[in-house]
Amino acid sequence: MVTFVISFLEAVTMKSLSVLLLLMVSLGCGGYGAGSGMKPATPTIVTLSPDNVKMGSGDFVLTVNGSTFANNSVVYWNSARVVTTYMSTGQVTASIPAADIAASGTVSVYVNNPGTGTYATGVNSNSVAFTIN
Repeated sequence: MVTFVISFLEAVTMKSLSVLLLLMVSLGCGGYGAGSGMKPATPTIVTLSPDNVKMGSGDFVLTVNGSTFANNSVVYWNSARVVTTYMSTGQVTASIPAADIAASGTVSVYVNNPGTGTYATGVNSNSVAFTIN
């Protein structure tokens, strides 16, 4: 009888330890330390609308179409942050002031999905050229 009780306790202990170990591994994996944050999804720009404007025109709203935009995405116009409005995961808009289109040339447009912790700078999309005629 004593042997049976010891075997039973060993089996229960082993099962408990196995469950505990499995729980620790599944919750503890990933290599992220406390406060490291999570890497945001990478946004992608497919089209800009309009994709060009006439030099010296007034303020306008640029529509950026693509995928994986976050509700806190930010559009960058020539590496400068501009006022951005989230429309959906496939579209954001940006307010472009007239001063930014006073001279002809090509401007680089990209979208940043901000992150937290280690990834606070976020992830940038591809860069798309915008023409000022």
